[in-house]
Amino acid sequence: MRRIEKRPEPSSLTRERMDGNCYGDLRKETRQAIQKQLCDEQKYLCSFCESRIEPDGKSMKIAHFVPRSVDQSLSLVWHNLYGACYGNEPSSNQAESEKSIARRDVTEDVALHCDAKQGSKCLDTRLRPDSIATGLIQFQQDGTVYCQDLNLDKDINAKLNLNHPRLKKNRLRALKRLIADETLTGIPADELVQQGLADDGRLRPYLSYLLAMVG
Repeated sequence: MRRIEKRPEPSSLTRERMDGNCYGDLRKETRQAIQKQLCDEQKYLCSFCESRIEPDGKSMKIAHFVPRSVDQSLSLVWHNLYGACYGNEPSSNQAESEKSIARRDVTEDVALHCDAKQGSKCLDTRLRPDSIATGLIQFQQDGTVYCQDLNLDKDINAKLNLNHPRLKKNRLRALKRLIADETLTGIPADELVQQGLADDGRLRPYLSYLLAMVG
C-alpha cells in the first residue's frame, strides 16, 4: 500500500449525485470515467496490493474504503473510492460485486485478497490510501508485508490478505525482473524503480516492495 493523492472527482460523478442516483445505478460512462480517474491517481496500481490495474472493468473494480454495506451515504463520495484488483474473485461474480450492496461473509475465504477479501469489514482508518503514513507498511525479503502495530497487521492479513501466496510470489518475480533490467541496462535498480511516469504514467507493480528492497 502506498499513499495516493486524490484529485478532483469526475464531473459525471457530481452529476450522478445531483440526479439522486445510487452507486448501483451509475451510468456506464460514469463508471468508466471513475475507473480512468482512479487509475490515473494511482498510477495504474491496485490501492491495496499494488498489482497492475487497467480502466477496462476486467482487471479492476471500484473499491469503497468504508464499505457500502456499512455506510451507504459514502457510496458516491470521491474520497471513499479507490481502484482495486478483483483479488481472485471468480469472474462470474465480478460484475455483480460491482453493483450489489449485499456482500457475502468472506472472512474465512483465504483465496481472496484486497477489496474482495475485505467484504463488509471496516479497515483501520490509518490504512486510508490518501493519508497512510510513510513507513507504516513494511516488507521482508521473501515478499511478506507487515505492520509493527498488531492491530494494523491483523487488518492487512485477516481483512485484506496481502500475504496471499500469489501476491508474495508476484512481489519476488517483480524484484527478479528489476534486477534483470538493472543487468541489461546498467542503470541502478533504485533509479529504475522510480521510472515509469515519463512514458505512460504507469508505475512498476509492487512498487513499495521494490523500493523497500533496493532503497
